[in-house]
Amino acid sequence: MILRDDDLRSLLEPFTFVVSRSVKVIQEYFQAVKALEDVGWLIYYSVPSQQIIEYRGDIVHLNIYLEQYYHSNWNTIFEGIKLRIPNYYRVDIEAEKIVYEVLSAHEAGHYRSIPRLLFPEIERLICYGVSSRKTLVKLFKGEIVSDSLFKNLFKYITFTQFMRHVYKSGTLDDFRENPVPNRQASIHELMSYSIHNSSMKMSILTDFIFQILLPLKNNNGNK
Repeated sequence: MILRDDDLRSLLEPFTFVVSRSVKVIQEYFQAVKALEDVGWLIYYSVPSQQIIEYRGDIVHLNIYLEQYYHSNWNTIFEGIKLRIPNYYRVDIEAEKIVYEVLSAHEAGHYRSIPRLLFPEIERLICYGVSSRKTLVKLFKGEIVSDSLFKNLFKYITFTQFMRHVYKSGTLDDFRENPVPNRQASIHELMSYSIHNSSMKMSILTDFIFQILLPLKNNNGNK
């Protein structure tokens, strides 16, 4: 059987649509990521990319939109994280309890306590303290190979942002310029991350990072 051009186009049309749609979604996703980086926010599952793109370049209104979005949608985000804890988190019971406490603290407005709880907990789980950065990279590389392209894109971008902001050494001026909580600034109390903005970003990062952490016994053979 010889396929004519028209037949071939008909056969390929559904695949062309899927590919073009996927490319469009990925392009929008990267545009949203860049817009969020411009105002010091992080990408998250639920935030509508198109809405973010519309505000790109308007730092004031994008910040207002994001603050309102996370305030008004907190219950949905909270419930989503609680559902992921038993289904996607592979950490121990102690760490799960810490996450619940963090979410409750955020809901109650106790923002400054959140990074001070979470950074030590991350380091307890991977048993490496100040060497956490290299260990997290290793865990991430092992995690990313098994997922779909879109999930990998989300994980890659989120992890890149995590390392760029959270485990980066810097000066006090560097930390002041970026509201994403920094491990060094938090642990050594150089900065007090006491606002909703910083607390929400730490909650986003925790939801991501706790999904790639392994149970304690798998991270250190001595445990």
